[in-house]
Amino acid sequence: MFMTLDQIISDVKFPHSRNLLSLTAVLQQLHNVCEIKGDDDELVYRYCKDKTMKWLKTKITRLATYLQSENINISKGLKATSFITNSTSSQEDCVRYSYELMSDYISEELAKAIKELMGIEDEDDMKRDVSPEQPPNKKQKLNISGKSKGQTSADPQDDYSKIYKFKPDTKSNKVPSRSQKLLDKVDKSGMKNIASFFSPPAKKLKKK
Repeated sequence: MFMTLDQIISDVKFPHSRNLLSLTAVLQQLHNVCEIKGDDDELVYRYCKDKTMKWLKTKITRLATYLQSENINISKGLKATSFITNSTSSQEDCVRYSYELMSDYISEELAKAIKELMGIEDEDDMKRDVSPEQPPNKKQKLNISGKSKGQTSADPQDDYSKIYKFKPDTKSNKVPSRSQKLLDKVDKSGMKNIASFFSPPAKKLKKK
């Protein structure tokens, strides 16, 4: 359905969105995502998904070509930060990175559609396809034969308690410090324990 821009760009929650009508640069780009009819007196517009997909693909391809030609580092963690030059990246990596940048500014539906159109794979999926299959973990061989009475096949075969003996820690007996020695010489008779100051007072028995 064709509509005028006044009808399209109207949102009660975002009243300032009507300021877009005064931006000439925005109006000149509408033909990339819309079908336009009418004359200079009155123009009507209708959103076109096919034109939008073609326009997004062109944007992503141009950005990827620029990143590769300038040898810009697109390693993980540099998104939305400063670029670093003197790095070599493949065209496929640059396309994927450009798509990730573009997807931050479009709807999730469009991002998914352009991803399928350009055949872009996630980096994790590519690593999973390239990496060889890991061999299964080897199980520890259990000595079933010759086991002692009451010992199962899953019991450990070696008794390390006979090899490694416990040695007491002799370093724990530390020499008392000078302040501790002076404190021990003080006459503590008649002194109260500090905990007694925080305990509730004892109740006095009433005389009958």
